[in-house]
Amino acid sequence: LAAIQAAGTLRRTDCVDRLVELMEAAPADQSHVAARRSLIQIAGEKVTSATAAAFRRAAGALGDSDKHKAAFAVRNLRSCCIILGELKSNLVLEDQIRLLGELNVSSPSVADIASSLGRIGDRRAAGPLEDKLRSSKQMVVAWLRSLSGMRPLPFDERPAARIVEALGRLGATESAGTIVMMATLEGSGNRMGLTTAYAARWLPRLVTDDNRSRIADCIIRNLRFPVGSYASAGALVRFEMTKAAAKLQLSDSLGDLRKVLAMQRKYPPVMQAAAWAIQELTGKTPEIPQPLPNRGPNWIVSKLKSPAR
Repeated sequence: LAAIQAAGTLRRTDCVDRLVELMEAAPADQSHVAARRSLIQIAGEKVTSATAAAFRRAAGALGDSDKHKAAFAVRNLRSCCIILGELKSNLVLEDQIRLLGELNVSSPSVADIASSLGRIGDRRAAGPLEDKLRSSKQMVVAWLRSLSGMRPLPFDERPAARIVEALGRLGATESAGTIVMMATLEGSGNRMGLTTAYAARWLPRLVTDDNRSRIADCIIRNLRFPVGSYASAGALVRFEMTKAAAKLQLSDSLGDLRKVLAMQRKYPPVMQAAAWAIQELTGKTPEIPQPLPNRGPNWIVSKLKSPAR
């Protein structure tokens, strides 16, 4: 492990092939991650070429019948995507886009590829990323509807969230409509949580004269949506939407922001964000309510067991 780290610190280009080999084959995640970090430190054409080759090997093994090999392929593909993204290399851009189109939208590898494409910054990826996000609509609605039943469908929304992030990094203003659609998509009264939070984080960067009103409407509608009806990360959604309202100077959201300030006492960061947003819009600092104490999940049991006074 120390030798792997030293190779990166000393930027030993003669160790690149061995580091890639160790990254792919290391059974322990600690050695795997150390090799990845060292390759990023060394950087350069030799690293990107070797990583591109490793990406292709991992992509070819994703569907391996041997579950152990397939799991290694997912791990190795993630690290290759991280390296290529950090070094902003588009050597396997076409391979990444092709694989993005082939994989199921809830596959963890979609999240890794999308994150990499966003960091690489090549605008050729914007169209395929938006297509992937839009194609997931029916699957997302079915999943959201299933959350109200006894048997929720398996679905991971992190890949969709990473696609939104990638489109934001690419400055894909033409994709703002699709992002708004995903952030307001409902099924049996439920909405995506993490994806909606990422939408709030990146939509302010995609505002144009043509889409401003639609983005503003998306933010205000989510400020009014019940926190508990998001599939996940409801407080994070409210936090990001509150900040987005201030960034876009949405005076129409003042009433909703005041409600957030008064009602989100369980989530101090959300209250503080709402207070900041109100201050940004009005120039006056509002009074912040006292947050509710965190008594822990078993406080009522402790109270019942305590001796009567």
